[in-house]
Amino acid sequence: MGSNSYDNIANEYRDSKQLDFRKYIEEYTLHQLLGEATGLNILDVACGEGIYTRKLKKRGAATILGVDVSTRMIELAQEA
Repeated sequence: MGSNSYDNIANEYRDSKQLDFRKYIEEYTLHQLLGEATGLNILDVACGEGIYTRKLKKRGAATILGVDVSTRMIELAQEA
């Protein structure tokens, strides 16, 4: 895969997921819309560095696959 703009800002994007609005608005909204994750098979398209992929697995998803166009984002997900 070639370089894209997310490859260039991958670390900063990962770090931005720790901002309060991400936790209290974005993450909350995702969980409200998805509902119960237990037993689901989930495809996380544009997973970035996988923060929500990991959280959904912890919430009981049976299987979860994260995919992203950014090679660097996938590397960060694998490191985590």
